[in-house]
Parts: sequence; C-alpha cells; structure tokens
Amino acid sequence: MAEATKTPILRCAVRILPGYLAMVAVYLLYRFGFYPLFGKDWSFPLRHTMELCVVYGVGAGIFYLSVRRYPLQNAAIQQKRGEGGDDHRDFREKVRAWTCLLVIQSGLSVPLLVLVEMVRTSIFHMEGTMVRPNVTFVSFYILYFLILRPVLEEMIFREIILRRIGDAGRFRASLFTALLSAFMVYLMDGISQACAMLLLAFMWSELYQRMEGRPHRLRVTIILHSFSNLWIVLLPWLLKSSRPGLVIYAVVWIVVVPMIAIDWIARLNRR
Repeated sequence: MAEATKTPILRCAVRILPGYLAMVAVYLLYRFGFYPLFGKDWSFPLRHTMELCVVYGVGAGIFYLSVRRYPLQNAAIQQKRGEGGDDHRDFREKVRAWTCLLVIQSGLSVPLLVLVEMVRTSIFHMEGTMVRPNVTFVSFYILYFLILRPVLEEMIFREIILRRIGDAGRFRASLFTALLSAFMVYLMDGISQACAMLLLAFMWSELYQRMEGRPHRLRVTIILHSFSNLWIVLLPWLLKSSRPGLVIYAVVWIVVVPMIAIDWIARLNRR
C-alpha cells in the first residue's frame, strides 16, 4: 500500500523536477553571474524586469519544453468542455461569487503580509517594504506585480505543473505545487515572502482543482494572485492612516471573512 502511494508522487517528481531545476538554474545564473556584472545599484524596475525576462522568459521556456511531452490532466474533459460552450450563469450570482472570493483572499493575504513585515523588520532586521510608494513605483508595480508576474506564475504553477501531476492526488498535487512555487519566491524575495506564498499557492492550487470542468479557472487564480499582490501597495495607506486603516483591517479580517467563508462553503456543499 505504501509503495502504491509513493509511485504517483515519484512519477510526478520525475516528470516535473528536471525542468523546474533548469528554470531555477537559469535564475541562479542570472543572480550570481549576470547580475553582479552591473553592480548592485540597478534601479528597482530594471532589476525586476530582468528577473521577469530571465526566470519567466528563458527559464519558463526551457521548463515547458521539458514537460510538454507529458499529457495534461483530463484533456478529454477539457476538450468536451470547450465544445459545450460557456456557462451562462446569472450576473448577480457571478458578482456574489467574485465578491466572496476576493474578500476571502483579502482575509488570507492581509494577515500574511503583515506577518511578513514583522518578520523582515524584527527578526531579520531588513528594510520593510510597506513604505509610501511614489508614482514611478506604482506605475511599474501595476505592470509587473499586478499583470505580468501573476499571469506567468499561474501559467507555470497551475496550468503547466498542476495539470500534469494530478494523478498524485489532489492534496499532494496542491502541496507539491505550493512547495515549488514557494521555493522560487524564496530565491527571488526571501524566506518571509516564501512562507506566505506557501499557504497562498496551496489555496490557489486547491481552488484550481476544485473548479475542474469549469471554464476560465486559470483566470480566477490569476485574478486572486493579482489581488493578493495589490494588498502590498494598499496596506501602507490602510495601516499607516491610523484608525481608519486599522478599522478596515479589523472588519475585513475578523467579521466579514468568516461570515462570507461560511456562506461560500455552505453553497459549495449544496451544489
């Protein structure tokens, strides 16, 4: 029995890890080989743009070429779903569903990001990221963190990886994908961000698999990922605006999130 349980996990690891390690190697080559040639006085946009091009451009391309021979999970269901057309649900139901998802995402993201700041500043004595951003930072942030990086990361970790390791079981596949995602974030952003990403990526992977057979499920995780990144910019104003920010945080996390989460889970169980 134990041997049968190990077999899918090992098969999935053999299927994914070589390409993933190649992507990691490309980033390490950039970080410790190419990056030092220009010194450490790179501008913030230029440094992150290079990370995007190197890791999610060259690295992701190599990764995809190494795993493309493995079939996608439930390709027949996906093809049948595509032929059947989109699900025309009531507009108000969609609005309620999206509101529910975004509020729950806020309840997950906000405490994690606050904890990350405490770890960075108190334990590792690093400069905090929750500062009042200027116009240049916000403009670049919208393009990089809210559009490009969520799209590429969700395509890699949900669309490419998760759909090829589904035979390991839903929980194991979500955990395996979350670990790979967290390790990549650790290399790019540090241990505190990686710990936060571990929980968020696991949640996105679980949601992605639970929405099997529904159209545009990748779009859902991309939007949630982008919305989570948005809090990194919103939190400075909310938390540094004294009482109004703390009130908003308390209401969202302590009152609204549990109520909507319970209602959402009850609706899913009835379907």
